[in-house]
Amino acid sequence: MEKISEKNVARLWKSGRLSSFRDDMGNEVEVICAGRESTRPGCDFQDVVISVNQEKLVGDVELHLTSDLWQKHGHHINPSYNGIILHVAMWQRGLLPIKLEMGKAVPTVILSGYITERTLLKQREQTQRGHCSYFKSSTGLKKILLQAGMQRFSTKSAKYAAVLQEGDADQALYKGICRALGYSRNTAQFEMLADRLPLDSIIRSSAGSLIKKQAMIIGCAGLLPSQGGVAGSVLSCEKIAEIEREWSALSEKPLQSPALHWNLSNFRPANHPLKRLIYLSHLLQEYEAGGLVRGFNDLLETAVPGSESACLENGLLIYDGHPLIGRSRVREIAVNQILPFLLANAVNEGNLSHVTRVINTYLNYGAMADNELLRYMKQQFRIKESKDLNACAQQGMLHIYHSFCRVKDCSCCPVFTLRRPNRE
Repeated sequence: MEKISEKNVARLWKSGRLSSFRDDMGNEVEVICAGRESTRPGCDFQDVVISVNQEKLVGDVELHLTSDLWQKHGHHINPSYNGIILHVAMWQRGLLPIKLEMGKAVPTVILSGYITERTLLKQREQTQRGHCSYFKSSTGLKKILLQAGMQRFSTKSAKYAAVLQEGDADQALYKGICRALGYSRNTAQFEMLADRLPLDSIIRSSAGSLIKKQAMIIGCAGLLPSQGGVAGSVLSCEKIAEIEREWSALSEKPLQSPALHWNLSNFRPANHPLKRLIYLSHLLQEYEAGGLVRGFNDLLETAVPGSESACLENGLLIYDGHPLIGRSRVREIAVNQILPFLLANAVNEGNLSHVTRVINTYLNYGAMADNELLRYMKQQFRIKESKDLNACAQQGMLHIYHSFCRVKDCSCCPVFTLRRPNRE
């Protein structure tokens, strides 16, 4: 007989053939949605929706041939797997339950109690449904996407508004930019770095000096060779030596513990977190004199009408012989962080004309680069051409995904209303 592989188990999971079973803890488990095959470390399937004893859970699933591979593969000490809500294995081997790095026990489903090896081997690749089952007409879709995009924008701005009531505006924007530079795999690490190393501390200790800013930021991140970090594999020997000297000379070093646990594998060189920390140092140097908030407000206020988005992007593009980050990432920062912040700040200051200008800039902002979720949502809505999708519509698709698709709350989704003709 053909040897069973983990790929066979993955095919079975994706097929949805086994929708109801009992886990090793005695819970009744129902699969509502098998999720999407993962494109990141830490799981085989992400955004899985299950019901455990009639309680709805959303998270990740990891698959193995035998249950003991969870520990043999080191998942129990890897924080990347802390999002797992269900472990699935063909056969039981070793002790159960398994545990996450955070110490939480996670249930395991043993498939051999529900399916034979012969049936598993006969399982063929399944084609996942290519579109939303409730989406019947594109009429009205663009309006729904724009409304959802404004909801997402308003939610982001409201979060900034709450922060502005508590603290320094430049620090709030600095932390938001750090969050965007983390991409999806190091978002938490960049946010922790912004908390450990506040903006006023950087400016106070490195006034006018780019190399001191780099020493503080990279040193606090724990990525210098003297700290056991990986900076030596990304930056030149001369650059590292200079940064190490400045780090050693600091009289008051920022807090460095506990470790930030950076995800450093499988990055293109240009997207390495260390490269983005270097970009951050240049950006802070560029706006040191007037501050981040004033700098970006001025860019928007002085822009020729219709050129606001280009002015914001040019203000975020930093060159050191070459662009330190690409224009697509700059656009992500502008749409997801700068504009929501500027709206919150303008409302806070009662500057109604600036409120209008920020909103109009967002509504007229050109499309961002596609990502995994945008491609998925375009498939759901049968969108072949992207020429009519601006940034607001794209943000609307992300809002719909995170608010409804991910948790399979279809009946509350605004697209659900498009399933039948409007009889008004």
